[in-house]
Amino acid sequence: MDAGEFDRKITLQRSADEDNGFETTGGNWSDIATVWAKLIPMSGKEILAAAENTAFANVRFKIRRDSLWSDLNAADRLGFDSKEHNIVSVRSEGRGFFLIDAVARGD
Repeated sequence: MDAGEFDRKITLQRSADEDNGFETTGGNWSDIATVWAKLIPMSGKEILAAAENTAFANVRFKIRRDSLWSDLNAADRLGFDSKEHNIVSVRSEGRGFFLIDAVARGD
């Protein structure tokens, strides 16, 4: 794997629920890390299968595995290209890498 292929910066984020004693509120996001990633083009078939509406942007990234985000999952999100993307899936790719599929709603 050529390190030069990891040429996109993404920010991994996790919801930080707050409990004020009366209720737990969500929607507050905190950064886990900003990492270098490889953008992997999705095939037309994958995009059609994932999209319910053309107002969505589907992306796939490959990142290096790290203990800071070893529990990354679909409850998390990532920031890329000035948009927040909801993570759809995270899966292992070989030794030491994750593949992340994510979608951003284009409002």
